Amino acid sequence: MRTELMKKVKRVVVKVGTKLLVDAEGRLSHGRMNQLVRELDWLLKSGREVVLVSSGAIVTGLEALGMKRRPRALPELQAAAAIGQGLLLHLYQEIFSRYKIRIAQVLLTREDLKERHRHLNAKNTFEALLGEHVLPIVNENDTVAVEEIKFGDNDQLSALVTDLVQAELLVILTDQDGFLKEGSVVPMVFEINEDLQRAAHRANDWKGVGGMQSKLEAARMLMRSGAMMLIANGHQKGIMEMIFQDHRGGSLFVPKGRRLSGKKRWIAHFVKPQGSLILDEGAVAAICKQGKSLLAPGIVEVRGSFKAGETVSILDAQAIEVARGLVAYDADTLREMKKNILGGSAASFKEVIHRNNLVIL
Repeated sequence: MRTELMKKVKRVVVKVGTKLLVDAEGRLSHGRMNQLVRELDWLLKSGREVVLVSSGAIVTGLEALGMKRRPRALPELQAAAAIGQGLLLHLYQEIFSRYKIRIAQVLLTREDLKERHRHLNAKNTFEALLGEHVLPIVNENDTVAVEEIKFGDNDQLSALVTDLVQAELLVILTDQDGFLKEGSVVPMVFEINEDLQRAAHRANDWKGVGGMQSKLEAARMLMRSGAMMLIANGHQKGIMEMIFQDHRGGSLFVPKGRRLSGKKRWIAHFVKPQGSLILDEGAVAAICKQGKSLLAPGIVEVRGSFKAGETVSILDAQAIEVARGLVAYDADTLREMKKNILGGSAASFKEVIHRNNLVIL
């Protein structure tokens, strides 16, 4: 099964964490960066398109500043990122050029991907770069990002980039052989259950942010979209050949459902819901099991304040989110429609969220 899945992969996002790029003293390692580029060179020569999401800007800046510890203050972190981003890209440029690989830097914030027009512009930029056989190197724009718009860590960022460019696979290179459960690597995962969540652990290291829990959240997002994710050991030489040619190594997370369209991925993962709708049992069944649009009579309660065209969460009677969608009416209009329904007005039996604008979670 894994052999057939890997053969279908034509576009790959590779995420590399800070731990993979630094030496035992926490300094950026040119040797490790060179090993990474060799792996990406093999991947490109296999005929696949590649996007790299790279950590390391902040630790590079801290090293240049002579700082031994990661500061807590956001302005200091942003200053380190401002210094480190240029230095890191320069090092990448130097190493990639030895392999005759052209690169480009893409710095993103969540705001860049939330608004639909900017989202499509970002997607078109990636398509143009990949069409010219240029390898994009992506990082969060830490120099301007603030707490409200930060992705959280590069695991989340790499999952969103995978969604954005509609890659079939995200490969997260780490210092672990894969997702470990009771000391052993889980080779394939088809469902993220409570057992896996208990096995996840977070890394406590000032040089990095994410841990296995963060990677599970990234996998959950991509499996919902219909894409795969693989966690593998980036220290292992020839890891890409092992994954794509020998079809072994690491932990592969495999989705069950069909791939979502680009628009539905945007609704599900890029836009923060502005309010919520609580549905009755019949409406939940209609949209989740029968593939129906959401009609006004199925709404039990309207929460929050939102405009027509904004994203809302769809909740069941236990307030569990079951879907998200672009609503056709603002919150006040929906509340008025509910009153008219109770009064027996047939005019209020309207389509609130069309099936094409609805994502089942």
